[in-house]
Amino acid sequence: MSDFRGVYPVVVTPFKENGEIDFNALAEHADWMIKEGVHGLIPNGSTGEYAAMTWDEQKEVIRCVVDAAKGRVPVVAGVTAETANRVIELANTAKSYGADGIMLLPPPYNNPTQEEVYNHFKTISESVDMPIMVYNNPWSTGVDISSDTLLRLLKLKNIEYCKECTGNVRRQRQILLGSNYGIKIFSGWDDLCYEAIAFGAVGWVSMAANVFPKTCADMVNLLFEKKYEDAWKIYLELLPWLSHLEDYGNSKQAIKYAASRRGRNLGTCRQPFLPISEEQKEAVDQAIAGLL
Repeated sequence: MSDFRGVYPVVVTPFKENGEIDFNALAEHADWMIKEGVHGLIPNGSTGEYAAMTWDEQKEVIRCVVDAAKGRVPVVAGVTAETANRVIELANTAKSYGADGIMLLPPPYNNPTQEEVYNHFKTISESVDMPIMVYNNPWSTGVDISSDTLLRLLKLKNIEYCKECTGNVRRQRQILLGSNYGIKIFSGWDDLCYEAIAFGAVGWVSMAANVFPKTCADMVNLLFEKKYEDAWKIYLELLPWLSHLEDYGNSKQAIKYAASRRGRNLGTCRQPFLPISEEQKEAVDQAIAGLL
């Protein structure tokens, strides 16, 4: 069994003005977050704009982040795709590059039934020999992996984790109790990270940590130490930023703009994402004012 825990930023992908991936900036960003104290990295998540990349680019992003990590923290590669065969190909490539695990949604755009979701993950679990994080985000895929389905998935080979993005702490309780604490939950909802870890999650897949990795890691470390009041103080400082990322939309643009306010260049976003508006810049400035 693996032991992924803590803050795992879903790593943004820096793009140059001409649309090419800036691999030097990506490697530097991964290195910086590790030095700031994050516990792991997740390339090729939605925040990393995987859907705007070619298949080969996704593979090279995984390779770049694994190489930058140099074994200091685990790398859990995002490998979401429309078919199990494509997931398996990307997952096995990630493993050959040195990734420590994989994370994936149900097949996007397809609206699978619960039985089809189960079969998708079953096929992958039988073909990939590394820890799997099931990513449940009904807002992105149009399908909510039910508690019953997730508990069935837990019985399959290699499925050890769930990134829970329903925004429902009650769902987390159902999964934990139903599995007799056999599944390890990562919160995928930024402005519920405190509550999720306080009530049994082992980690946080974080957008916010791309910009404030040390602050995010400090809060989670305090939660692990059960220093809830100290962690709460940091959470309140982070909360405007966390809530902006969940409520405003355009999180990718917000992250890259907020990074620039810290003097860090994470490049631009690819189409279909447009440059950040002046209105959102003002909203981001307000959200991060207490953190700068």
